[in-house]
Amino acid sequence: MDLIVLLGGRFTFNVFEGLPPSIMYTPTKETELQLKALIRLAKKYPETKFLVMGGHNFFIKYDAEKVIETNFNFENMVKAQEYASEAEIISEIIKRKGVNSLRILKEETSVTLEEKKEILKVLFERSAFREMKVIGIIVTDKFFHEDFNYFLKVFPDIIPFIAEDIVV
Repeated sequence: MDLIVLLGGRFTFNVFEGLPPSIMYTPTKETELQLKALIRLAKKYPETKFLVMGGHNFFIKYDAEKVIETNFNFENMVKAQEYASEAEIISEIIKRKGVNSLRILKEETSVTLEEKKEILKVLFERSAFREMKVIGIIVTDKFFHEDFNYFLKVFPDIIPFIAEDIVV
């Protein structure tokens, strides 16, 4: 396994000044499941690299308490930059759980699935990724049944890792 992708996550947050993002932000149950799966896969595949995706999505896709209707107004986009990106939060959490930072690449601009797909297309054209032959993606069972075909159309060889199956 050369690379495993995590498409992002959802978090609530508590505003405690001066704390690192992994303490300040709390993953939703679904994201927690994906993070546990990633940690297990990191132990199973000790040479595998990880691409964690997700931009600055607070106040665009969700607020401190819940998912909201996506709103890309300029004010929300500026406000979102005051908070950590999904990729930064995920990276901090998995580093705390023992994943070496040299195995983690953060993509911090994507917000929507369409953006993630387009960014993956660009990244997979770069030399560092062209050499990677076996690529997996961590998904939930729900995502696998509802949205995974969206990625298979563009990346037909990508291997799904269903988080519920890995963590059980």
